[in-house]
Amino acid sequence: MKLGSAFSDSVTKHKSNTKESFDDPRGQSWQEGLVSLIANKHVLTSRVYVSTWRHLIFYIITLLVFFALFVRLFQLQVIEGSTNRVLSDGNRIQIRILHAPRGVVYDRNGEVLTRNVPGFRLRKEDGTYKVISRDEALQYLSSHESSQNLEVDTTRQYLYPELFAHVLGFTSEISKEELQSPLFIEKRYRMGDRIGRAGIEETYEGYLRGQDGRDLVEVDAKGEVVRELGKEEPLVGQNVYLYHDLGLQQVAAKALGSYIGAVVVQDPRNGAILALYSNPSFNSNLFTYGILEEEYLKLLNDPQKPLFNRATSGLYPPGSTFKIVTATAALEENIVTPKTIVEDKGSISIGSYVYRGWKPEGLGNVSLREAIAKSSDIYFYTIGGGYGGINGVGVKKLHDWAVRYGFGQGTKIDLPTESQGLVPDEEWKIVTKGEKWFLGNTYQMAIGQGDVLTTPLQINMMTTVVANNGILYAPQNVWKVHSPEGIESVFAPRELTRNVASEETLRVIQEGMRMAAQPGGTAFPFFTFPIEVAGKTGTAEFGDPKDRTHAWFTAYAPYKNPEITVTVLVEGQYGGGEGASVAAPIAKEIMQYYFLDRKEPGR
Repeated sequence: MKLGSAFSDSVTKHKSNTKESFDDPRGQSWQEGLVSLIANKHVLTSRVYVSTWRHLIFYIITLLVFFALFVRLFQLQVIEGSTNRVLSDGNRIQIRILHAPRGVVYDRNGEVLTRNVPGFRLRKEDGTYKVISRDEALQYLSSHESSQNLEVDTTRQYLYPELFAHVLGFTSEISKEELQSPLFIEKRYRMGDRIGRAGIEETYEGYLRGQDGRDLVEVDAKGEVVRELGKEEPLVGQNVYLYHDLGLQQVAAKALGSYIGAVVVQDPRNGAILALYSNPSFNSNLFTYGILEEEYLKLLNDPQKPLFNRATSGLYPPGSTFKIVTATAALEENIVTPKTIVEDKGSISIGSYVYRGWKPEGLGNVSLREAIAKSSDIYFYTIGGGYGGINGVGVKKLHDWAVRYGFGQGTKIDLPTESQGLVPDEEWKIVTKGEKWFLGNTYQMAIGQGDVLTTPLQINMMTTVVANNGILYAPQNVWKVHSPEGIESVFAPRELTRNVASEETLRVIQEGMRMAAQPGGTAFPFFTFPIEVAGKTGTAEFGDPKDRTHAWFTAYAPYKNPEITVTVLVEGQYGGGEGASVAAPIAKEIMQYYFLDRKEPGR
């Protein structure tokens, strides 16, 4: 058995290191050395064997990892290359929205009522947006590395925030629920867009809102713009021109002063609203940056209801202003003639019921014209419900003629909300109160009391019908719109009804209203007014007991060629009183400005 060179070397080494003979008992050490050498050889062989397998496993794992990486790279670059390229470009290339400014609102003379100022909108983590000011934007930029959540925008600013609050309304952010409606989806609204709320801002949203543009940009890892790749400019919204006269609106507000109530001024020739003011009002700029909850709750819970538009939505018994309807019905239904005389003794009695007039001792013998001028309750009790041999108009005819004048229904004004009012009849009372209609109800209705409810705007519309000889117009705030391309669209007057009553009937009523503003009539503030005015006072009782009154006055001028109708309401809960002494002086200030103090004539 050949042991190899390693063995002979060991033997030689052993011989050189000892002089002992092989038969020396100590000579067994070479055997031990041999055994040890063989054992060591076995160990070395085992170690080489184990090391080889470890390397093999390592190589296999390495190959598998590289193979997996290769497959993944192949998938990403070849199979999904186009898709990932799009995703990569999506991170590198962005479309940024260029928000279009809203159109500007002007008065009839070109005075700016709203404007757009530079602003920003910040996209929050929940996807909603917050309009922030310039200072807030700078603060945000100083504390954040990227500005990609900050968008340049414009902010609505109202130059006369309380004067026109109920007319113009305000803007606020569109809600998630609204974004899901087909209307807003179709017009491509986005989260963070602001839309018109109330007033002209809401009604004419489609005109005022522009069309957003887009900016295609390349950005770096921080979201900062590296270069612009393409741009589509935004289209500014259309400008809106009102019939309103800024100066007239200011005078109306000043004349109403601290009284709670409303003023409406129209052009009877076309139904144009020249002034419309409700007091108290609110600051529409509070909503520009998102009103704080405590501020909103304060407005909402204010007992004087500043958010409420009394001119179009306030419901009040019309008092003696409604006698115009009763007079029309009596003449048109041939109940009386203009010369029919009724003796006003201060009261009439039906059984145990007594119906009193405003003057205890009575007004004496009065014709229809005089009854209007002096506001005789007794006369209108008589022709409304019947008394002393005169058959009254009755509730059915009173109701029908009131509807012809526009009461008990919407006026079709170009504002988003209004009240329809109430013109009661027999059926209404049975359904609503479970009671039948009594003669006393007709008497009360004939003088604008009882359950009749109207808005100041409806009373003003009635007055325009008298002034223009029978045409009922839908009240119109907006005169025209002007597009960025320079195209003007003028809104034509909207006739609701023509020939509401005959010219003969209306002429008698006109004469009675003219007499009211002359000595002997109830509208004493106008006795010496240099412009001929025709008007009707009203003092409407309300409450239970009826110990408070609303003050009314409605009029038109000039008498022969009317240019304006003015209606004033002062609420009894916060002032009230008699129409002649409280409401008429307010109307006088308005007419003083319109006819005598204005520097520029209206259009």
